[in-house]
Amino acid sequence: MMRGQRKVHRSRVHARALVTSSRGDSAAMIIANVSTHGCNVRGEAGWLRIGSFVGVALEDKPMLHAIVRWSREDAAGLEFMRPISPGNKPWNDLINSNRPR
Repeated sequence: MMRGQRKVHRSRVHARALVTSSRGDSAAMIIANVSTHGCNVRGEAGWLRIGSFVGVALEDKPMLHAIVRWSREDAAGLEFMRPISPGNKPWNDLINSNRPR
């Protein structure tokens, strides 16, 4: 597989999320796209650093743990520590919200 190619579908979305660091920093951000393996978040969070561990939660739903894979200006790519399970309805609903029917 060439660098930059992905095997999984990424859904373009616009969803509010709370991103928190292991040090207690937090920021309200927008999820711009999401797959079962990660997401792209946008917003003001100057404390996001490549390689740092974060939590990302949809509104009042349980948090997913992720690692920051890239960060620039007001955007970052997060890779979930475990792929989203089929039983995680809130996240699967978000992934499927923009799929062609």
